[in-house]
Amino acid sequence: MRKEFVLLSGLFAFSLPAWAEDVDVRAHYTETAVSNLDRMLAVYEAIETDHGQPTGMKLTVCGTITPGDKPVGDAHLYLAAEGGHVAITRQGDCRIAVPEQQSLRAQNPSVMAALSPGETIVFSGQVELPLAPQERLPVSELRKWAHKLDDRISEKAGFIASAFVPDTRKAVIVVGTGTSLSIENGGRSRPLVINKGSESYLYTLDLRSLKPDATLVSDRPISKVSLEVPVPLGEWKR
Repeated sequence: MRKEFVLLSGLFAFSLPAWAEDVDVRAHYTETAVSNLDRMLAVYEAIETDHGQPTGMKLTVCGTITPGDKPVGDAHLYLAAEGGHVAITRQGDCRIAVPEQQSLRAQNPSVMAALSPGETIVFSGQVELPLAPQERLPVSELRKWAHKLDDRISEKAGFIASAFVPDTRKAVIVVGTGTSLSIENGGRSRPLVINKGSESYLYTLDLRSLKPDATLVSDRPISKVSLEVPVPLGEWKR
């Protein structure tokens, strides 16, 4: 995309959700063409495929409107398709949901956003890993996937630019209600979090701070782990 290590050019892909049907653009904001479908899909393909083969990794993109840190759904993003508007956000939600229908891709419609002067949409990403639920998760396994993500980013960035791209280092573990998570190393165990709340808790783990032979241990199977994409996915503005 652009400078500041915005190297995964374009933006975005997911299956179209049920709410992506109606568009309610704010009248006092100006509709602006900010991207197109091909550029968005290219970002997903850069991470989710390797020479046409699935990597198993699934990218989720979130957008924030600045100033104000509002979710991107408040900008009412939609594809200006021939058959009408196709919403790719929901008001109050930061996630992007882009349809992958070949008929839409053939059109390559523009992405429209309702933005006021001075507003910018900034994007970040998380990559869900294809891990089976398990109560013991070696840190070495997470590092292996982090290296795979780094390889995909570096390939997209190119040889020279990749030298300036930071490595993936943060993993996000979903800790269910009533679940405890600890780290085990050298026969010793250190508690990380005990979720006594009524909702799942997202625990962020710095992979560089852990020894390679350490193991995450949970009293219930760890069902979802994601890696934070270490570079910005770009920004859109009027």
